[in-house]
Amino acid sequence: AEFFRRALNGNWKEAEPRILELPEDEPDVFAHYPHGIYIGKLATMQQDDGELLTGPWEETLHILNAEYNALFRVYILAEKLQDLSIKNATLGAVFDVTKL
Repeated sequence: AEFFRRALNGNWKEAEPRILELPEDEPDVFAHYPHGIYIGKLATMQQDDGELLTGPWEETLHILNAEYNALFRVYILAEKLQDLSIKNATLGAVFDVTKL
């Protein structure tokens, strides 16, 4: 992403050691990045759709809430990093979850 190119090659203090610390961003949010970068799509819903829709309503709401929360955190990080492709992939994943 452009953010990393500028941070590691510009006049930022992180350019010399080539280490960029982002303590306010959680590792699980970054875990979505490789799939998004190499596949162009973010993985969603670790649970089978059929199981999700036939399970208890409260559990379904909890799972969907967690999924949306994770996806929107990825979107916020992509906005911070100025990564348009991941932002678009995140919106695509949100629409995929919405289709359930």
